[in-house]
Amino acid sequence: MDSVKLQIPYTILSTRFNPEGDTENRVLTPFGSIDMTFRKIPNIKDRGVCLEINVNGDTDHWVSDDGSIAEFKDVLVRFTWEIAQKHMCGDDGCGFFKI
Repeated sequence: MDSVKLQIPYTILSTRFNPEGDTENRVLTPFGSIDMTFRKIPNIKDRGVCLEINVNGDTDHWVSDDGSIAEFKDVLVRFTWEIAQKHMCGDDGCGFFKI
């Protein structure tokens, strides 16, 4: 299968902060909506805090063969990771977070 690299536009539709300190974003993409939850969890090893990222997507309507869906899921993971980096570090990025 041939492929091209794209810049995927997106808009953050809403941001919600809950009492536990989690941040929830609803993101609109050309492929449907994506819900991202950024949850701070204690890191027992060094007594710091880790960030757990939970992503749910509107993927039930996708119809294709397994090969192209697998490739697209990889692109979706990279796309959501870039959004997560912006959430954690701002538009300049962190430079040391890699997928």
